[in-house]
Amino acid sequence: MRILAIDDDPIILDTISHYLSGDLNYALECHASAESALASLNEAQLTYDCILLDIMLPGTNGIEFCQVLRRMKKYSSTPILMITSNREPGLMQRAFDAGATDFLPKPLNAIELRARVISAGMLNQSIATANDTQQELNKLRKMRFDDIPNLDVEGVYDIRDLENYFLRFRPGCYAMSLINLHIDALHDIFNPKEPSIFLEGLRHSAQAMAAVMGPDAAKIAYVGKGYFVGVNSGRNRINILELTNRFNQELSMLWDCTATGMLHPPTGKIRLGSDQRFWSGLSIANKLREFAPISEDAFKPTSRVEDNLFTELAW
Repeated sequence: MRILAIDDDPIILDTISHYLSGDLNYALECHASAESALASLNEAQLTYDCILLDIMLPGTNGIEFCQVLRRMKKYSSTPILMITSNREPGLMQRAFDAGATDFLPKPLNAIELRARVISAGMLNQSIATANDTQQELNKLRKMRFDDIPNLDVEGVYDIRDLENYFLRFRPGCYAMSLINLHIDALHDIFNPKEPSIFLEGLRHSAQAMAAVMGPDAAKIAYVGKGYFVGVNSGRNRINILELTNRFNQELSMLWDCTATGMLHPPTGKIRLGSDQRFWSGLSIANKLREFAPISEDAFKPTSRVEDNLFTELAW
């Protein structure tokens, strides 16, 4: 923890140094005036985590220097503890108005000094955490409609992870079908500045798709722009109409119309990604590669020659 102490009384600075010297976690720098401290702040590469500031300084006094610090972006919220022997309420109020965090009365007490510094460190950590959270929120606010967020839904993968999953298949003959799901209404609720409702809609859509495909068999990926792809394993042909109806029923139970401002739950459109099945991990992986990054052409049903493995391997 880096601490900056400013006081024109060398005895006070020696006292602070003595009281804090036993803790290796503290790096203390002392100055006798606001002008000297300001010059150090402008040259320092690292910021200070706590500032101990005497109110009654010669030249620029402590209250004025506190205002200067608060106008500096990197010290706009750093804990500032004012050191004073003056208990006048008006003086303390002026210090608080200038941006002071707390007071340390003179003469200094070792236990109280350490306690206030520890509290300042905890406050600084809380502020840093809040700033990190705010930065994450700002990233979300800049979200684009074609971005691919992590939905944290069982059975839903990143498209590249899903591709790699099938590339690791051992040689053999597999029966797999590729399906595409598109939900037009997701575009209607997308707001780049407040994407939380859109993300919740994505999660509900992914949960509904995983539910109708089966939690054990579901291999799904969101590929942006309101599109999902899914791989279904099994010899039986997929009844697209039945699957679509089941998906829309499941989605209607999950969807929050009040939160999204919609009168009715949205509906999805499911279709086959190919009119023939895929018979190897390599063939389905090659098809999935078309969806990263998303391509509108990738959602057009295609006819394809089944892998040579189909002719070489028996069921």
